[in-house]
Amino acid sequence: MSRSDRIRHVVEPMAKPHINPHSETAGIGETLRKASALHRRGRLDEAEEFYREALNSQPDNFDALHLCGVLMHQRGNHVEALRLIERALRANGRSAQAYSNYGIVLATFEKHEDAVDNYDRALALKPDFAEALNNRGNSLRALKRPHEAVLSFEQAIAVRPDYAEAFNNRGNALFEVGRIEDALANYDRALALHPSLADAWINRANTLRTLGRNEEALRAFDRGIELKPDHAESHLARGNVLLDLKRPADAEKSYERAIALNRQAIEPLVNRGRARQGETLWAVSPLANAKIRVRVGPPCFIDPQGERLRG
Repeated sequence: MSRSDRIRHVVEPMAKPHINPHSETAGIGETLRKASALHRRGRLDEAEEFYREALNSQPDNFDALHLCGVLMHQRGNHVEALRLIERALRANGRSAQAYSNYGIVLATFEKHEDAVDNYDRALALKPDFAEALNNRGNSLRALKRPHEAVLSFEQAIAVRPDYAEAFNNRGNALFEVGRIEDALANYDRALALHPSLADAWINRANTLRTLGRNEEALRAFDRGIELKPDHAESHLARGNVLLDLKRPADAEKSYERAIALNRQAIEPLVNRGRARQGETLWAVSPLANAKIRVRVGPPCFIDPQGERLRG
């Protein structure tokens, strides 16, 4: 599978902020309730102010540390999120949600072994924690352990039979172990439960292309792109399908859109050249300092040892 055809997984996000009434400490309960309410409404700056106020009064308060860590993760400040949630777990090592959230942040740093350890701790405290099972499966896939990932997703689905994201992710793991038709069935189930799950449409499209069902793949890419129009790799993969369908002019349009969305990508440029292979174009020769006629051929690369490699 090429870089443009990567299977996409869905990470279950951190739960909405919730204050445990049994863990509140007298004197800051109202401050935490205000912070949590603002956090749920997406007013992160104001919420952080109240969390920090609570921590100024009680630096080891579990809820303030944990939920401020969740907020930092949502902002993309993952280093601070790790620091705060780690402190929260030192204050209260019996919170399944905090262990799960710690695993989510660790996974953003590609620390998947540590993430799995934390999901396992969460599950030891709450065995029916479907979101932790789902995210655990994603980390197992990242660790190249797809068979174990399949089992983790299956456990998540057993807890939540309507868990569309887990069906999508189980499809990914099944694809990786070579069960392509089963993977497709899981994407279909995910979409039956959640018709606007863009990643499932994209994964379905890639799988259909693998099965040689390019017309269906194109329709699935179109739906996925409709839901997620700024995803450059989907436009790139759609271009590959169009090329398979002998529609190079349409493929080039998809590659151009991929390039517009991600100008750092190399593969779209290569594929755009493939779409025009055989054409004769005008080009400027740096040696002759003049325009010359050239014919577009297959892409080649030179490795550090000087070998000429076909693209």
